[in-house]
Amino acid sequence: MRWKIASVVGIGLLILSVPLLVPYWEETRLNRAAYARYELSPVYDRNDASFYGHRISLKDAAKDRIAIEIDGKNYSDPAPAEIRDGFTDANRYHGYAHLVRLTDRKTGEERFAVVQRVDGVRTEQVTRVEGLRWRLLLVDRDGRVAEETFGYGEHAEPAYRTMLAGYATPIAFGRSGAPYGYPPLLSWLLVPLTAAAIGAVLAVAGIVGTFATHRRRKRTAG
Repeated sequence: MRWKIASVVGIGLLILSVPLLVPYWEETRLNRAAYARYELSPVYDRNDASFYGHRISLKDAAKDRIAIEIDGKNYSDPAPAEIRDGFTDANRYHGYAHLVRLTDRKTGEERFAVVQRVDGVRTEQVTRVEGLRWRLLLVDRDGRVAEETFGYGEHAEPAYRTMLAGYATPIAFGRSGAPYGYPPLLSWLLVPLTAAAIGAVLAVAGIVGTFATHRRRKRTAG
């Protein structure tokens, strides 16, 4: 009887864990598709870059503002930011702005992206991505600049939005809405994984135990 109970409990845990794991499987699928389509080359060692002769730079506009210049033209947004005075590389604007080269593997199109978080939330107060907003300045080879502004919930498509927004966000997040990063990863991914593992062990043990008990009783009866 106890083996039957173990197998039922195990199968039940397996069934319950599946809906909890589906968002992570979906996130993995979407990530693979996005990185198969787009190649990102972030700039880490400085805050300026040259792209087919066009100059793109991030600078201090004020104590809590970032200036964005493209070919000498001002593209700044007044969103507040924390400037880390101890750094001269990309860490200076960590969690607020970043320079990233973007290549579409499918079409071969190359663009240079300036990604900026414009919601005004201080980095230490960012504990969830709902309510965050981002701005993209996409520079093509001819120096034309396209601007996109979007919030969480509008970030999944085109796929490069999530990829780029991550460079200006102090916490990890995904496309599907699944909790992502640490500690949500522990609480929402390891729990169903543990449940699935325990369920599998109990189910196998229950089935094997039931079969062994049945054979033992059959031999005894014979």
